[in-house]
Amino acid sequence: MQYFDIAPHVERAAKYDFISETSPGVWKICRKNDRTEFLAHDVTAKLTVDPFQTGVATETDLQFLLQDEFTNLWDTLERILNHENLVSIVDAFFVQKSDAGGRPRLAYYIVWDFCNAGNLGNLLVPDTNRHYYTRKVKDPWGPPPTDEELIEAGNSPPPHWVDGHPAPLIPIVPESHLPESLCWHVLLSLLRGLAWLHDGTFGIERSPDPESRAYIVIPDQNWEPILHRNITPMNIFFQHPVRDEWYGECKLGNYSSAFISNHFPDGQNNPRRPHHRGKALAPPLGKSFQPLEELARLDDKYGYTMPLQEDQPYTIISEWRALAEVLLRMMDKKLKTYDSLKPDLDYILERVDYTDALKNIVILMATYNPDVQSEENPFRFVNQDCLTSELLLLVHNQWRAWKESEHPEAKRLVTKDTGHIQQSIEIIERENQKGRSAKIVQENLEKQDKLFEEQGIEQDPWDFLNHDL
Repeated sequence: MQYFDIAPHVERAAKYDFISETSPGVWKICRKNDRTEFLAHDVTAKLTVDPFQTGVATETDLQFLLQDEFTNLWDTLERILNHENLVSIVDAFFVQKSDAGGRPRLAYYIVWDFCNAGNLGNLLVPDTNRHYYTRKVKDPWGPPPTDEELIEAGNSPPPHWVDGHPAPLIPIVPESHLPESLCWHVLLSLLRGLAWLHDGTFGIERSPDPESRAYIVIPDQNWEPILHRNITPMNIFFQHPVRDEWYGECKLGNYSSAFISNHFPDGQNNPRRPHHRGKALAPPLGKSFQPLEELARLDDKYGYTMPLQEDQPYTIISEWRALAEVLLRMMDKKLKTYDSLKPDLDYILERVDYTDALKNIVILMATYNPDVQSEENPFRFVNQDCLTSELLLLVHNQWRAWKESEHPEAKRLVTKDTGHIQQSIEIIERENQKGRSAKIVQENLEKQDKLFEEQGIEQDPWDFLNHDL
């Protein structure tokens, strides 16, 4: 991000071909060596006051904040937004450009992942050809309404009439909306991204014990939690599959509401939770800043209250509940939204056809309270400081059990790892084939030499000009 020497940036820009401008200031580009597509966002106006100064550009406050004489927050930002399940920064460069007949100016581009398969919200568009009964009842916290209550509450459309009398409502039959394999894929992908944002856990690793088949997570103990605060279907993006896998990469994007929270040491005043690092707190949704003292006071008042109150601080558990809502909407097409995760969660899950393992994970994310203890199990997770990493490990093990089960969908599922294994097998097979071909050629040459020796034929060097065709 230096404005003095353009040559290094021109060299970096030369790695890409600019294809088309998808929207003002946003270009689809591709890397020349492998033709992978990305999005290049023109952020010149945010970083320089006068882009027409080609030698030294006047910096904006944002540019000065990102990189001044003593600090370089830009490098830190690039390291943070660099994960396979986050829409990541790929590169950054600036070049000189000019419009037709215009003055040359500096254009600074940030290169992002291109999620070319759309977002999850595209898959959750309601079916306009079908009508569903809505739960317009006085007490949303009570038991499921009866048929009479549904009719009295004015559900739309009204029930069909037969011979002048209302026909009974159709019994609930468990059904599924999106495939269970896709639900697992989104769940695991987002938890990997959130574990990185919350705990600095980059992924799941094999245990160092060679005799163990277990998996482990390694959080960064010096990490400052980052709360995304905007986990919605519209911010969950997909890329097209590369090989034969069913689903491409799933990535969490849109960091406009992200908040670096640091740690509030509530373990000193809350003996129920003897944390070592404390609790990540952020302002409620819709607020960009709130004093830490005020957040601590409100957190002491509300804790992990559900439903979420208007002034209740946002925490890591809030992220879990937002992810649970996304999963519920993937599982039940009748749900348009499920704000605050009301206690009729069991009623909703009874009418969808998914495995108990997946349903139980949704219930855990929607209802988990780190403060609740019992004599048998003081804490649900051993490591209370890195809850999302612990949840990721739990979900990964549950997914492996599902993948190895007799579930028809699990038996047919082709994952990215399966594709990588197949690719490795194909590479090995091609190398072996090359080796076999070279061996055959060598054997034929040896046979030819032996034949010439037996017949006493002298082998002269090949002369193309004197050779009769």
